[in-house]
Amino acid sequence: MVPSSTLIFFLLLLTLTYAADNETLQKRDIDGLVSGTAYNSTEDIDKVICGYQLSGNYCILNRVLYYALIIFSIIGYSHVWLIAGALASALTYSGTAAVHAVILCIASETGTFDIDILGTWAIVSIACLTVMPIFSFSPSIRESVVSPIFGLWGTLVAIGAICSIVSLNRGFPDEPPCLSTGKNPQLLISPSQLADPSFECTYACFSNRQILRGPSEMIALPAALPFEHFPIWQGAAGVTGGVGIYWAVFGFCWPGFRKRTEAELQKSIRANKPRSGDLSKARRARAKARKEARLELETGEYPGPGKGLTCFSALSTVGAFVVIILNEMFLLHYGGGFPYNEQPYAIGQWGPWVGILLALLAAGLVRWREPKWKERQAILEKERKAFDERKALEKQANLMLVGGTVSAPVNSANQDGEEGGYKTKLFDDSFRGDIVRAASTGDVVNVNKYLGELRAAAAVAGAVFNLDKSEVKEALVRAAGNGHFEVVKCFLEYGAEVDAVDGYGMNALTRAAWAGHEDIVHLLVVKGAKVTGFGGQEALARARVNQHTRIARFLQAHGAPSGSSAPRSTRTRTQ
Repeated sequence: MVPSSTLIFFLLLLTLTYAADNETLQKRDIDGLVSGTAYNSTEDIDKVICGYQLSGNYCILNRVLYYALIIFSIIGYSHVWLIAGALASALTYSGTAAVHAVILCIASETGTFDIDILGTWAIVSIACLTVMPIFSFSPSIRESVVSPIFGLWGTLVAIGAICSIVSLNRGFPDEPPCLSTGKNPQLLISPSQLADPSFECTYACFSNRQILRGPSEMIALPAALPFEHFPIWQGAAGVTGGVGIYWAVFGFCWPGFRKRTEAELQKSIRANKPRSGDLSKARRARAKARKEARLELETGEYPGPGKGLTCFSALSTVGAFVVIILNEMFLLHYGGGFPYNEQPYAIGQWGPWVGILLALLAAGLVRWREPKWKERQAILEKERKAFDERKALEKQANLMLVGGTVSAPVNSANQDGEEGGYKTKLFDDSFRGDIVRAASTGDVVNVNKYLGELRAAAAVAGAVFNLDKSEVKEALVRAAGNGHFEVVKCFLEYGAEVDAVDGYGMNALTRAAWAGHEDIVHLLVVKGAKVTGFGGQEALARARVNQHTRIARFLQAHGAPSGSSAPRSTRTRTQ
């Protein structure tokens, strides 16, 4: 599922973690920090660096909400209707953080420490660990049209994670603290304090500019702030990188899981036939592939992720919990946490919580109301269809009366030999071939026109409407054999005999089963086609001859007798 390009990004993780701008690194032993050497904070006593506070988008309440949405999406994977909104919010939030991480990776070259680097890392690292568990646990997501989005999401957050690592491992120039003159010296923290004449010094980094940040937002931070608890962050990066590399390799070697078509399964069985000269391992692999393809062909269900993938997805979820704890320890540990510019009571912090709760409430309300709404819509649709049919019949009857195409009902047999029948232009011999031809080619418009005019003529003439005519039977059977579902459905809706046979003595069920038209077979059985008699036996035999296994299983499940004889010949046409 994870695109192969993600493999490249995560392999870069191993090298870019150590790649800082060596030209701008200070005397601080950054290489020692990366390699795990304990940080000596005494080197940074009474030193400051320039930076920016943590944005409100990454403050504690928004981070906790994101963690909750991710966990909820994993736990509630079987209820797609419920997690859809939560998952969409988590994807957009982490995707935005990944884009922000890329921007910060470019902007951090100025040497200014933006604490948003840690905020984006806290978000995208969890996304890297949970993208595959969410995808593998939910069959509805794996088989849905939105499944490629998870591959793109995984690539985006992987890029964001790498950019966050690169940004954090760059050098941030430190300077001596600037104090005001007077009896009570004050530390220069913000550029706004320079208006005070007691400050006779400043910081060189105050002249730096960074995109997406204003000059007044810059503050002076203790130089030890980003590095004093650096090993905690290293642990989170190690877990994320290790799991990410595994998923990248897995996504490169096994592109995903999807339900295969019958043709693809048959092709897999043929391609994995035993070959002379194969080693035992290759033979076992081919046998396993054939077995899985046959099982999927027989059951109609694909195996999906194996036990190994499922177990590693569970371990990846546990790893996500570990990384959450490590990230929060790093963000909150120093002096009560990194400075941030938005308080928890601000609307930007609690507002998203209210929005998510309202979305979940709306989803539950829609789910509760949906059955009643569908039932009502079905009733309205049925009434609307009946009304349209009545109007169409009235219109057709009026047209036929005006045109003089309908004769009065007669008691004697009509020209087709039917008692109490009626005559229309549609019964002319010249039209006999037209209706069969229309049904054979799938011309549902003309078939519907023929049957509609026939019923309208019967209504006007006061005769009994029936379709017991040889051309109708022939047309129905040919439509079934040629796979024209809508034409067959049209005949049955007008009351055509479902078990009618053509001139060769074959009914629609046999023709459809023989040709492999599964949808038509289902329709005919639902409409009452006799499966338990000779017709069902013949249809089953024809389906087996052409290896339509699913149709054969369906007919057997509905009582079609297996029999032992081969299908009978159809060369002799019944006269």
